[in-house]
Amino acid sequence: MSRSVIRAVVSVAGASMLAAGVSFIVNIISARSLGPELRGHVATVLQLAYITAPIIGYGVDRALLRQEEGSGQDGASHEDLGQKSPRYVLPSLSAVLIALAVVAAIIWPIYGPWIMMAAPAALVTVWMSWYRSDAIRTKKLRGFLIATFGYQGSILIGSLILWLLGVRTWQYWAGVYIIPGIFFALYGFMVVRRNQALPQGALRESIRNNAALTWSGLAKLISTRLNRILLPAMVSAGSLGLFIVVATATEPLYWIAQSLADYQTSHSGKGNSRDRRAAARSLAKGSLLFLPLGVIGGAALWFLLVPLFGRAYEPARAFIIPLTIASILLAMFRHLCGILLAGPHSQKLGAAEGAAAVAAMIIFPIVIYTHGALGAAWGSIAVYLIGVIAGYVLLPARNENS
Repeated sequence: MSRSVIRAVVSVAGASMLAAGVSFIVNIISARSLGPELRGHVATVLQLAYITAPIIGYGVDRALLRQEEGSGQDGASHEDLGQKSPRYVLPSLSAVLIALAVVAAIIWPIYGPWIMMAAPAALVTVWMSWYRSDAIRTKKLRGFLIATFGYQGSILIGSLILWLLGVRTWQYWAGVYIIPGIFFALYGFMVVRRNQALPQGALRESIRNNAALTWSGLAKLISTRLNRILLPAMVSAGSLGLFIVVATATEPLYWIAQSLADYQTSHSGKGNSRDRRAAARSLAKGSLLFLPLGVIGGAALWFLLVPLFGRAYEPARAFIIPLTIASILLAMFRHLCGILLAGPHSQKLGAAEGAAAVAAMIIFPIVIYTHGALGAAWGSIAVYLIGVIAGYVLLPARNENS
Protein backbone atom coordinates (compact mmCIF):
# COMPACT_ATOMS: atom_id res chain seq x y z
CA MET A 1 0.00 0.00 0.00
CA SER A 2 1.49 3.33 -1.06
CA ARG A 3 2.21 6.16 1.38
CA SER A 4 -0.46 8.37 -0.24
CA VAL A 5 -3.10 5.65 0.16
CA ILE A 6 -2.16 5.08 3.80
CA ARG A 7 -2.30 8.83 4.43
CA ALA A 8 -5.73 9.09 2.80
CA VAL A 9 -7.12 6.11 4.71
CA VAL A 10 -5.75 7.47 7.99
CA SER A 11 -7.27 10.88 7.21
CA VAL A 12 -10.72 9.46 6.46
CA ALA A 13 -10.62 7.12 9.45
CA GLY A 14 -9.27 9.96 11.58
CA ALA A 15 -12.23 12.16 10.69
CA SER A 16 -14.58 9.37 11.70
CA MET A 17 -12.64 8.77 14.90
CA LEU A 18 -12.82 12.47 15.68
CA ALA A 19 -16.60 12.30 15.35
CA ALA A 20 -16.66 9.19 17.52
CA GLY A 21 -14.44 10.88 20.12
CA VAL A 22 -16.63 13.98 20.23
CA SER A 23 -19.72 11.76 20.50
CA PHE A 24 -18.12 9.94 23.41
CA ILE A 25 -17.28 13.14 25.29
CA VAL A 26 -20.66 14.73 24.59
CA ASN A 27 -22.25 11.42 25.55
CA ILE A 28 -20.63 11.67 28.98
CA ILE A 29 -21.43 15.28 29.77
CA SER A 30 -24.97 15.17 28.37
CA ALA A 31 -25.70 11.93 30.25
CA ARG A 32 -24.53 13.46 33.52
CA SER A 33 -26.38 16.72 32.87
CA LEU A 34 -29.69 15.33 31.63
CA GLY A 35 -30.10 11.89 33.16
CA PRO A 36 -31.41 8.81 31.30
CA GLU A 37 -34.88 10.16 30.47
CA LEU A 38 -33.91 13.52 28.90
CA ARG A 39 -30.79 11.98 27.32
CA GLY A 40 -33.16 9.52 25.68
CA HIS A 41 -35.11 12.39 24.06
CA VAL A 42 -31.90 13.76 22.51
CA ALA A 43 -31.00 10.29 21.31
CA THR A 44 -34.45 9.86 19.75
CA VAL A 45 -33.98 13.02 17.67
CA LEU A 46 -30.56 11.89 16.46
CA GLN A 47 -31.58 8.30 15.70
CA LEU A 48 -34.59 9.48 13.70
CA ALA A 49 -32.29 11.83 11.78
CA TYR A 50 -29.90 8.99 10.99
CA ILE A 51 -32.62 6.63 9.80
CA THR A 52 -34.26 9.41 7.75
CA ALA A 53 -31.00 10.34 6.04
CA PRO A 54 -30.89 7.47 3.48
CA ILE A 55 -34.42 8.28 2.32
CA ILE A 56 -33.68 11.93 1.61
CA GLY A 57 -30.13 11.19 0.44
CA TYR A 58 -31.17 8.84 -2.39
CA GLY A 59 -27.99 6.74 -2.02
CA VAL A 60 -25.80 9.52 -3.44
CA ASP A 61 -23.02 8.89 -0.93
CA ARG A 62 -22.63 5.37 -2.33
CA ALA A 63 -23.12 6.45 -5.93
CA LEU A 64 -20.22 8.86 -5.55
CA LEU A 65 -18.01 6.13 -4.12
CA ARG A 66 -18.77 3.88 -7.10
CA GLN A 67 -18.32 6.69 -9.63
CA GLU A 68 -15.04 6.71 -11.52
CA GLU A 69 -13.20 10.02 -11.54
CA GLY A 70 -14.05 11.92 -14.71
CA SER A 71 -17.01 9.70 -15.51
CA GLY A 72 -20.64 10.68 -15.37
CA GLN A 73 -21.75 7.12 -14.86
CA ASP A 74 -20.84 4.25 -12.61
CA GLY A 75 -17.45 3.71 -14.20
CA ALA A 76 -16.05 1.94 -17.24
CA SER A 77 -15.19 -1.24 -15.42
CA HIS A 78 -18.76 -2.50 -15.64
CA GLU A 79 -18.82 -1.93 -19.36
CA ASP A 80 -15.65 -4.03 -19.63
CA LEU A 81 -17.58 -6.84 -18.01
CA GLY A 82 -20.32 -6.56 -20.60
CA GLN A 83 -22.85 -5.09 -18.19
CA LYS A 84 -24.89 -1.93 -18.49
CA SER A 85 -23.67 0.68 -16.03
CA PRO A 86 -26.32 2.12 -13.67
CA ARG A 87 -27.05 5.81 -14.28
CA TYR A 88 -27.19 7.37 -10.86
CA VAL A 89 -28.27 10.99 -10.47
CA LEU A 90 -27.74 13.78 -7.96
CA PRO A 91 -31.19 14.70 -6.59
CA SER A 92 -32.18 18.33 -6.80
CA LEU A 93 -32.68 20.37 -3.66
CA SER A 94 -36.45 20.21 -4.19
CA ALA A 95 -36.33 16.39 -4.39
CA VAL A 96 -34.46 16.26 -1.08
CA LEU A 97 -36.91 18.62 0.63
CA ILE A 98 -39.96 16.78 -0.71
CA ALA A 99 -38.66 13.47 0.64
CA LEU A 100 -37.88 15.14 3.96
CA ALA A 101 -41.41 16.58 4.20
CA VAL A 102 -42.97 13.17 3.52
CA VAL A 103 -40.89 11.50 6.23
CA ALA A 104 -41.65 14.33 8.70
CA ALA A 105 -45.39 13.93 8.08
CA ILE A 106 -45.08 10.26 9.03
CA ILE A 107 -43.04 10.58 12.23
CA TRP A 108 -44.72 13.73 13.63
CA PRO A 109 -47.89 11.93 14.90
CA ILE A 110 -45.80 9.17 16.52
CA TYR A 111 -43.21 11.19 18.42
CA GLY A 112 -44.66 14.70 18.67
CA PRO A 113 -43.76 18.17 17.34
CA TRP A 114 -40.39 18.58 19.07
CA ILE A 115 -39.12 15.54 17.22
CA MET A 116 -39.16 17.63 14.04
CA MET A 117 -35.70 18.75 15.11
CA ALA A 118 -34.72 15.50 13.40
CA ALA A 119 -35.46 17.12 10.01
CA PRO A 120 -32.60 19.66 9.95
CA ALA A 121 -30.37 17.11 11.71
CA ALA A 122 -31.07 14.70 8.86
CA LEU A 123 -30.11 17.34 6.29
CA VAL A 124 -26.79 17.86 8.06
CA THR A 125 -26.19 14.11 8.08
CA VAL A 126 -27.00 13.71 4.39
CA TRP A 127 -24.99 16.60 3.02
CA MET A 128 -21.95 15.81 5.17
CA SER A 129 -22.05 12.18 3.97
CA TRP A 130 -22.19 13.38 0.35
CA TYR A 131 -19.24 15.66 0.97
CA ARG A 132 -17.31 12.81 2.57
CA SER A 133 -17.85 10.47 -0.39
CA ASP A 134 -16.97 13.19 -2.90
CA ALA A 135 -13.77 13.98 -1.00
CA ILE A 136 -12.78 10.30 -0.98
CA ARG A 137 -13.55 9.97 -4.69
CA THR A 138 -11.66 13.08 -5.77
CA LYS A 139 -8.91 12.67 -3.13
CA LYS A 140 -9.52 16.30 -2.12
CA LEU A 141 -9.70 15.63 1.59
CA ARG A 142 -8.45 18.92 3.04
CA GLY A 143 -11.71 20.85 2.69
CA PHE A 144 -13.75 17.96 4.04
CA LEU A 145 -11.43 17.54 7.02
CA ILE A 146 -11.65 21.26 7.82
CA ALA A 147 -15.45 21.14 7.63
CA THR A 148 -15.52 18.01 9.79
CA PHE A 149 -13.25 19.56 12.42
CA GLY A 150 -15.40 22.68 12.41
CA TYR A 151 -18.65 20.75 12.72
CA GLN A 152 -17.42 18.43 15.46
CA GLY A 153 -15.81 21.36 17.24
CA SER A 154 -19.12 23.22 17.23
CA ILE A 155 -20.85 20.20 18.78
CA LEU A 156 -18.21 19.90 21.48
CA ILE A 157 -18.06 23.61 22.29
CA GLY A 158 -21.83 23.97 22.31
CA SER A 159 -22.21 20.99 24.63
CA LEU A 160 -19.52 22.26 26.99
CA ILE A 161 -21.26 25.65 27.18
CA LEU A 162 -24.58 24.00 28.02
CA TRP A 163 -22.86 21.86 30.65
CA LEU A 164 -21.10 24.83 32.27
CA LEU A 165 -24.33 26.81 32.30
CA GLY A 166 -26.20 23.89 33.84
CA VAL A 167 -28.80 23.75 31.04
CA ARG A 168 -31.18 20.79 31.39
CA THR A 169 -33.54 21.59 28.51
CA TRP A 170 -32.99 18.67 26.18
CA GLN A 171 -33.94 20.62 23.04
CA TYR A 172 -30.85 22.80 23.44
CA TRP A 173 -28.66 19.72 23.65
CA ALA A 174 -30.20 18.37 20.44
CA GLY A 175 -29.76 21.79 18.83
CA VAL A 176 -25.96 21.70 19.08
CA TYR A 177 -26.00 19.01 16.37
CA ILE A 178 -27.88 21.34 14.02
CA ILE A 179 -26.43 24.84 14.53
CA PRO A 180 -23.92 25.72 13.13
CA GLY A 181 -23.72 22.24 11.55
CA ILE A 182 -26.25 23.21 8.90
CA PHE A 183 -23.81 25.79 7.51
CA PHE A 184 -20.93 23.30 7.24
CA ALA A 185 -23.29 20.81 5.60
CA LEU A 186 -24.63 23.41 3.15
CA TYR A 187 -21.06 24.25 2.17
CA GLY A 188 -20.40 20.55 1.58
CA PHE A 189 -23.53 20.32 -0.57
CA MET A 190 -22.31 23.22 -2.71
CA VAL A 191 -18.89 21.56 -3.14
CA VAL A 192 -20.53 18.34 -4.29
CA ARG A 193 -22.72 20.27 -6.73
CA ARG A 194 -19.59 21.89 -8.15
CA ASN A 195 -17.47 18.73 -8.36
CA GLN A 196 -19.95 16.04 -9.26
CA ALA A 197 -20.28 14.55 -12.73
CA LEU A 198 -23.63 12.90 -11.99
CA PRO A 199 -26.57 14.51 -13.82
CA GLN A 200 -29.08 16.29 -11.61
CA GLY A 201 -32.45 14.62 -11.29
CA ALA A 202 -35.84 15.70 -10.04
CA LEU A 203 -37.89 13.61 -7.62
CA ARG A 204 -39.02 10.98 -10.10
CA GLU A 205 -35.60 10.51 -11.69
CA SER A 206 -33.91 10.34 -8.31
CA ILE A 207 -36.28 7.63 -7.07
CA ARG A 208 -36.05 5.61 -10.27
CA ASN A 209 -32.30 5.82 -10.91
CA ASN A 210 -31.03 5.59 -7.34
CA ALA A 211 -33.55 3.08 -5.99
CA ALA A 212 -31.06 0.25 -5.38
CA LEU A 213 -28.58 2.39 -3.47
CA THR A 214 -31.33 4.22 -1.60
CA TRP A 215 -32.72 0.91 -0.39
CA SER A 216 -29.31 -0.44 0.63
CA GLY A 217 -28.58 2.75 2.58
CA LEU A 218 -31.95 2.57 4.33
CA ALA A 219 -31.47 -1.13 5.04
CA LYS A 220 -28.13 -0.34 6.66
CA LEU A 221 -29.77 2.17 8.99
CA ILE A 222 -32.64 -0.20 9.80
CA SER A 223 -30.23 -2.91 10.91
CA THR A 224 -28.12 -0.51 13.01
CA ARG A 225 -30.72 1.98 14.31
CA LEU A 226 -34.14 0.32 14.42
CA ASN A 227 -33.63 -0.94 17.97
CA ARG A 228 -32.90 2.64 19.10
CA ILE A 229 -36.02 3.94 17.36
CA LEU A 230 -38.24 1.27 18.91
CA LEU A 231 -36.99 1.61 22.48
CA PRO A 232 -38.62 5.01 23.28
CA ALA A 233 -41.81 3.98 21.49
CA MET A 234 -42.11 0.48 23.01
CA VAL A 235 -40.44 0.96 26.41
CA SER A 236 -39.37 4.49 27.41
CA ALA A 237 -36.98 7.31 26.57
CA GLY A 238 -35.11 6.41 29.75
CA SER A 239 -34.37 2.91 28.45
CA LEU A 240 -32.86 4.44 25.33
CA GLY A 241 -30.88 6.83 27.52
CA LEU A 242 -29.27 3.86 29.29
CA PHE A 243 -28.77 1.91 26.07
CA ILE A 244 -27.27 4.78 24.11
CA VAL A 245 -24.39 5.50 26.48
CA VAL A 246 -22.98 2.01 25.84
CA ALA A 247 -23.94 1.92 22.16
CA THR A 248 -22.19 5.23 21.51
CA ALA A 249 -19.09 4.13 23.41
CA THR A 250 -18.75 1.02 21.22
CA GLU A 251 -19.29 2.86 17.90
CA PRO A 252 -15.65 3.91 17.19
CA LEU A 253 -14.98 0.39 15.92
CA TYR A 254 -17.84 0.77 13.44
CA TRP A 255 -16.44 4.05 12.12
CA ILE A 256 -12.96 2.60 11.64
CA ALA A 257 -14.37 -0.33 9.67
CA GLN A 258 -16.67 1.91 7.61
CA SER A 259 -13.86 4.32 6.72
CA LEU A 260 -11.59 1.51 5.57
CA ALA A 261 -14.43 -0.04 3.56
CA ASP A 262 -15.38 3.26 1.88
CA TYR A 263 -11.84 4.09 0.81
CA GLN A 264 -11.29 0.59 -0.56
CA THR A 265 -14.59 0.85 -2.45
CA SER A 266 -13.56 4.08 -4.11
CA HIS A 267 -9.94 3.26 -4.95
CA SER A 268 -9.40 -0.50 -5.00
CA GLY A 269 -10.49 -1.79 -8.37
CA LYS A 270 -14.16 -0.85 -8.67
CA GLY A 271 -16.05 -3.39 -10.74
CA ASN A 272 -13.69 -6.24 -9.89
CA SER A 273 -15.27 -9.11 -8.03
CA ARG A 274 -13.64 -10.82 -5.06
CA ASP A 275 -14.60 -14.40 -4.30
CA ARG A 276 -15.32 -15.94 -0.92
CA ARG A 277 -11.78 -17.11 -0.35
CA ALA A 278 -10.35 -13.64 -0.95
CA ALA A 279 -13.06 -12.11 1.24
CA ALA A 280 -12.29 -14.60 4.02
CA ARG A 281 -8.62 -13.60 3.90
CA SER A 282 -9.60 -9.94 4.03
CA LEU A 283 -11.90 -10.56 7.00
CA ALA A 284 -9.17 -12.49 8.79
CA LYS A 285 -6.82 -9.52 8.40
CA GLY A 286 -9.55 -7.15 9.54
CA SER A 287 -10.24 -9.27 12.61
CA LEU A 288 -6.66 -8.67 13.76
CA LEU A 289 -7.76 -5.04 14.18
CA PHE A 290 -11.43 -5.40 15.07
CA LEU A 291 -11.16 -8.08 17.78
CA PRO A 292 -8.47 -6.47 19.98
CA LEU A 293 -10.00 -3.00 19.71
CA GLY A 294 -13.46 -4.32 20.53
CA VAL A 295 -12.30 -6.36 23.54
CA ILE A 296 -10.11 -3.58 24.93
CA GLY A 297 -12.86 -1.00 24.47
CA GLY A 298 -15.47 -3.20 26.13
CA ALA A 299 -13.23 -4.02 29.08
CA ALA A 300 -12.37 -0.35 29.60
CA LEU A 301 -16.03 0.63 29.46
CA TRP A 302 -16.91 -2.00 32.07
CA PHE A 303 -14.69 -0.32 34.64
CA LEU A 304 -15.24 3.29 33.57
CA LEU A 305 -19.01 3.32 33.01
CA VAL A 306 -20.10 4.49 36.47
CA PRO A 307 -17.14 6.86 37.08
CA LEU A 308 -17.74 8.53 33.71
CA PHE A 309 -21.52 8.60 33.47
CA GLY A 310 -22.63 8.50 37.10
CA ARG A 311 -24.41 6.04 39.39
CA ALA A 312 -27.71 6.46 37.52
CA TYR A 313 -26.19 4.59 34.56
CA GLU A 314 -25.04 1.51 36.47
CA PRO A 315 -27.88 -0.63 34.98
CA ALA A 316 -26.33 0.02 31.54
CA ARG A 317 -23.41 -2.27 32.49
CA ALA A 318 -25.61 -5.21 31.43
CA PHE A 319 -25.40 -3.97 27.83
CA ILE A 320 -21.59 -3.88 27.59
CA ILE A 321 -20.89 -7.53 26.74
CA PRO A 322 -23.60 -7.96 24.08
CA LEU A 323 -22.93 -4.58 22.47
CA THR A 324 -19.16 -5.23 22.39
CA ILE A 325 -19.74 -8.52 20.59
CA ALA A 326 -22.21 -6.78 18.29
CA SER A 327 -19.70 -4.02 17.47
CA ILE A 328 -17.13 -6.59 16.33
CA LEU A 329 -19.68 -8.36 14.14
CA LEU A 330 -20.87 -5.03 12.74
CA ALA A 331 -17.28 -4.08 11.82
CA MET A 332 -16.92 -7.37 9.93
CA PHE A 333 -20.29 -6.81 8.22
CA ARG A 334 -19.31 -3.29 7.07
CA HIS A 335 -16.04 -4.73 5.75
CA LEU A 336 -17.97 -7.29 3.69
CA CYS A 337 -20.38 -4.61 2.46
CA GLY A 338 -17.42 -2.58 1.19
CA ILE A 339 -16.31 -5.59 -0.84
CA LEU A 340 -19.82 -6.02 -2.28
CA LEU A 341 -20.18 -2.31 -3.11
CA ALA A 342 -16.88 -2.33 -4.98
CA GLY A 343 -17.92 -5.37 -7.04
CA PRO A 344 -19.70 -5.42 -10.40
CA HIS A 345 -23.11 -6.24 -8.92
CA SER A 346 -24.17 -3.47 -6.55
CA GLN A 347 -27.54 -5.23 -6.17
CA LYS A 348 -25.80 -7.83 -4.01
CA LEU A 349 -25.03 -5.11 -1.49
CA GLY A 350 -28.73 -4.32 -1.23
CA ALA A 351 -29.49 -8.02 -0.81
CA ALA A 352 -26.97 -8.43 2.03
CA GLU A 353 -28.06 -5.32 3.86
CA GLY A 354 -31.68 -6.19 3.12
CA ALA A 355 -31.22 -9.55 4.85
CA ALA A 356 -29.90 -7.78 7.95
CA ALA A 357 -32.74 -5.23 7.78
CA VAL A 358 -35.42 -7.91 7.52
CA ALA A 359 -33.82 -9.72 10.43
CA ALA A 360 -33.87 -6.47 12.42
CA MET A 361 -37.55 -5.86 11.65
CA ILE A 362 -38.40 -9.36 12.89
CA ILE A 363 -36.00 -9.72 15.82
CA PHE A 364 -35.96 -6.27 17.43
CA PRO A 365 -39.73 -5.86 18.02
CA ILE A 366 -39.89 -9.32 19.59
CA VAL A 367 -36.86 -9.04 21.87
CA ILE A 368 -37.64 -5.46 22.90
CA TYR A 369 -41.22 -6.42 23.75
CA THR A 370 -40.05 -9.39 25.82
CA HIS A 371 -36.77 -8.13 27.32
CA GLY A 372 -36.64 -4.36 26.77
CA ALA A 373 -33.29 -2.67 26.21
CA LEU A 374 -31.35 -5.81 27.11
CA GLY A 375 -33.18 -7.63 24.35
CA ALA A 376 -32.21 -4.85 21.94
CA ALA A 377 -28.55 -5.37 22.87
CA TRP A 378 -28.51 -9.15 22.46
CA GLY A 379 -30.71 -8.94 19.38
CA SER A 380 -28.04 -6.82 17.69
CA ILE A 381 -25.69 -9.80 17.75
CA ALA A 382 -28.19 -11.95 15.85
CA VAL A 383 -28.92 -9.20 13.29
CA TYR A 384 -25.27 -8.51 12.46
CA LEU A 385 -24.39 -12.21 12.37
CA ILE A 386 -27.14 -12.76 9.80
CA GLY A 387 -25.72 -9.84 7.81
CA VAL A 388 -22.20 -11.33 7.83
CA ILE A 389 -23.49 -14.71 6.70
CA ALA A 390 -25.64 -13.16 3.95
CA GLY A 391 -22.79 -10.97 2.69
CA TYR A 392 -20.40 -13.91 2.54
CA VAL A 393 -22.89 -16.21 0.77
CA LEU A 394 -23.67 -13.53 -1.85
CA LEU A 395 -20.01 -13.34 -2.89
CA PRO A 396 -19.13 -15.59 -5.84
CA ALA A 397 -17.57 -18.95 -4.98
CA ARG A 398 -14.91 -18.16 -7.57
CA ASN A 399 -13.61 -14.88 -8.95
CA GLU A 400 -15.92 -13.79 -11.78
CA ASN A 401 -13.03 -12.12 -13.61
CA SER A 402 -10.92 -15.26 -13.77
